[in-house]
Amino acid sequence: MGVLVECMEGTLPYLLDSNMSYEFLNKNGNMDGSAVIYNKLLFNVTDVYKSPIFPGNPQVVLRVNFKSKLTGKEFIVIALHLKSGESQEMEHRRFLEMRQALRLSLKDINPTIPVIISGD
Repeated sequence: MGVLVECMEGTLPYLLDSNMSYEFLNKNGNMDGSAVIYNKLLFNVTDVYKSPIFPGNPQVVLRVNFKSKLTGKEFIVIALHLKSGESQEMEHRRFLEMRQALRLSLKDINPTIPVIISGD
């Protein structure tokens, strides 16, 4: 299992062996994006959610719901690709992006399912 929050989809097949698969989402208007990588022998994907965080901005949220083939347990992995920058204004923007991304990706989700969040 892995999360790449800044990658190019064309490179992923070269990185993965035949047991691995992925879900990918480009940032809006960019070549790079986010990927959730998983072992398809161990996990089934039960749902995928892909969305820009705010309309018109390139930042995105990718949510992948999994079910273990071994235990039947479910869990969720979320990849966030937030705006970069070191100023206080950018910190505030990332806070707003994270809050919105979680609102979008976790609505209508069973709150007892574990969630792993990764971002940059």
